[in-house]
Amino acid sequence: MVAAKVLGFGFAFCRIPSIVRLFSLLLKIKFLKMNYHFQAHRQVRRNLLQLLQDNSLQDLLLIPDGFNNNMYWNIAHTVATQQLLCYYLSGNPFRIDKYWIETYKKGTLPNLAVPQSEVDDLAFLLTETSKILMKDYDADFFTDYTPYTTSFGLDLKNIQDAIIFNNMHESLHFGYAMAQKRAILGEKF
Repeated sequence: MVAAKVLGFGFAFCRIPSIVRLFSLLLKIKFLKMNYHFQAHRQVRRNLLQLLQDNSLQDLLLIPDGFNNNMYWNIAHTVATQQLLCYYLSGNPFRIDKYWIETYKKGTLPNLAVPQSEVDDLAFLLTETSKILMKDYDADFFTDYTPYTTSFGLDLKNIQDAIIFNNMHESLHFGYAMAQKRAILGEKF
């Protein structure tokens, strides 16, 4: 008790372990709260990967009537946007080559001459960028965040908001890609 008073603490050292336990519990709650959102992200990415792998390169690059992009662009766009929402807005370096950002960010047009090697790279990125995001989050990599209002009208104030919105955004583009797949199937018959 004397040491606590000498150091200027208004509590005894015997209480410090309970403060440490409380802090540890709060950290666990923070990560458990986001665990569902990371599980959802991995599932959306598995769905996108399945779509990428189940379609021919020709179908992935075909722009169906009534659409202004293709399945491949929608899938690659999710990877680029995740990097912008989570890494760029938190002031951190991208975890992927800038090529993906510049080629598939919002406002870009679909590339109709994609080699199979790029499709293979995208398959890898779909899985790995999801894992890396979770590891970076667990390591408190995202200490700062620049608030951002999405074109959807939602305000992102921190990395948690960005991760949750990103899941919605990726699900939206998965839906677009599925609609494109159905349109392509209809065009073939």
